[in-house]
Amino acid sequence: MSRPSLLKLLLAVCAVWMSSGQAHAADSAWPQRMVRIIVPFAPGGPADALARVVAQKLNERWGQPVIVENKPGAGGNIGMAEGANAKPDGYTLVLAPGGNLTINPHYYSKLPFDVSRDFAPVTILAEAPNVLIASPTLPVKTLKELIAYARQRPEGVTYASSGGGSTQHIAGEMLGLEGGFKTLQIPFKGSVPSMTAVIAGQVDLVFIAAATALPYVQANKAIPLGIAGPTRSNVMPDVPTLHEAGLPNFEATSWYAIVTRSGTPPEILAKIHQDIAEVLKLEKDRIVGLGFVPSGKGLKEFAAVMQRESDRWKNTIVKAKIQGE
Repeated sequence: MSRPSLLKLLLAVCAVWMSSGQAHAADSAWPQRMVRIIVPFAPGGPADALARVVAQKLNERWGQPVIVENKPGAGGNIGMAEGANAKPDGYTLVLAPGGNLTINPHYYSKLPFDVSRDFAPVTILAEAPNVLIASPTLPVKTLKELIAYARQRPEGVTYASSGGGSTQHIAGEMLGLEGGFKTLQIPFKGSVPSMTAVIAGQVDLVFIAAATALPYVQANKAIPLGIAGPTRSNVMPDVPTLHEAGLPNFEATSWYAIVTRSGTPPEILAKIHQDIAEVLKLEKDRIVGLGFVPSGKGLKEFAAVMQRESDRWKNTIVKAKIQGE
């Protein structure tokens, strides 16, 4: 090889090396500007509170503004759609309730996004154990008594939900399928009015966060029949799981995750996950105080949870023959 050709080759190699080094430096320095977290619900709810705890600490950690933007509407689908149309650079994150990732794709006939195509999983932030609550006017104290009571009623029993397609809605349908009785959904605008209706005896049942239900249970205004998860809740340690109470296949845990646009570089995804995991450890007491169990699951664990939950909810939606508009 001639000396001029060798020189050109060396210059080309140096250019590639410098380019890759600069790209790596850019990744390691991420973020270099504001990051936003889209919450697909109105301010003031549990999802919003969780997002703000995480945003505050990431702001301090990254030295860049991390803001929460509430984009409510259409069962969370408006905010999810905005996240699906963001640039794949990690600067737009979405706090996605598990139902938006694993229920909505099966419940709605059309969505303005495709979960598997448009989103990259980052981490599961936290879980909120749900409890099945019965109205104090209902003549039952246990799940076994509820099943016996409901099977004797051709019209079935009513249950409150925060709207069609919500975890409460599909869990109520699953309860009827697993228990062998008829259930009828009564939708409300949020979990608080749902709980109020059950306490007042206007509706028979509701699935709700254990932390939300605790004061009413302690005041004997609500009857806990079982925790809708694989393990008992620290909030109500004396209440059995629905597995223990007689429904071995039942699970309806609410959880909240962080996702971003698919195509985001893996180095950035890994950094976001690592930093959020650290925040969850540091802010554990604060998050528990909001009624959550911090998680921090990684990308592979998150993907496995999504697949398992998606299969479970799809099975219920198909069997119950329900679909949103």
